[in-house]
Amino acid sequence: MKTLTRYIRNVILKTFFSILFAFVVISVAMKFLGQMKYLGHGNYALYQVFQYVIFTQPRDIYIIFPFTLLLSISIVMLKLKLRNELVAVAACGIGIFDIIYIVFTSTLQIILICMLLGEVIAPYATNFAKNLKMTEMSGGNLAAMKGQLWLHEGDSYNNITTVQDDHTIKDITRYFVNSNGIFRIEHSEYGVYKDDHWDLHNIKWTDLNLKDTNKSGFIKSKDWRSILDPVLLQNYDTKPSRQTLWSLFYTFFNASSIADNYDYLIFWQRLTLPVICLLMSFCVVVIFFNFEANISNNFKMMQAVSIVLVFYFLKESLSSSLLNIGIYPLIIASFPLLLGFLLFLLLLKRYLRGNLIKRYSKRNE
Repeated sequence: MKTLTRYIRNVILKTFFSILFAFVVISVAMKFLGQMKYLGHGNYALYQVFQYVIFTQPRDIYIIFPFTLLLSISIVMLKLKLRNELVAVAACGIGIFDIIYIVFTSTLQIILICMLLGEVIAPYATNFAKNLKMTEMSGGNLAAMKGQLWLHEGDSYNNITTVQDDHTIKDITRYFVNSNGIFRIEHSEYGVYKDDHWDLHNIKWTDLNLKDTNKSGFIKSKDWRSILDPVLLQNYDTKPSRQTLWSLFYTFFNASSIADNYDYLIFWQRLTLPVICLLMSFCVVVIFFNFEANISNNFKMMQAVSIVLVFYFLKESLSSSLLNIGIYPLIIASFPLLLGFLLFLLLLKRYLRGNLIKRYSKRNE
């Protein structure tokens, strides 16, 4: 049993990392080509492109690892089936639950490694890459510090407290400076990017002079032509996908940073991801270990791959649709988990009925 466990575990790990390496090579090439269009923006050069591509890979690996894991287990089980090794294993008295346990221990190792990479390393690496790209593309005039943006432009230093999306910013404070110091302060409630400039709204301004007398006023709206544009803002956000699971866990239960249902949905989806991966792996094992079913190996491979495709459909497209009609995020995130569990029980029941019960009946004839 130990020899078999070691053998299957090594094959799964080798297959997984081989497929993952191929996907990473493709991802690096595609991302590098995608970044070439930004060359020449400010100080963004080839060296910065390489940095950006490398530091964003942990997040890309974390995104594709469920599909890679399921594909690896499917290929391993298919190889064992074609070589009649599964039949030999079954003849030695090793059953479906033993194989599930072996796959569970192997899969758990991969999941823990990928969780460490995706939940601990990836958020910091991605933020570093995005902020570096944003700073270099602005020529060193734009920087992110403590959740805020600072932009130096001409005679003004601009502080942006909140970036709602690529075209909307809030709480903008502009400090106008000359050789004598700050001579004017403007605070805008929000700004909207439109026609190559920002429309700042609800502006309170104060003029400062050397006589210590202030002049203040209010402006309904004002144009602000700036190097800050949606292309730069794409590299700055506070999306849950760029935060660690621990920070999401803390903010979720303190209700301080997570603001809408989409953020709650991302939190629960990332929390349930390991269990869903395990359930999908078990389903693949049962599909290939079912010898009595008169199904071709190609069809079994299609069944195994379709499991992960259904998972991604539920996670991406269907989840957003259900969220829009008002279903609670925890229920949406639990739906793929429940479906995976029911699918595993259904496949296992079919296997037990088609194998163990038939064998028991034949033995008593």
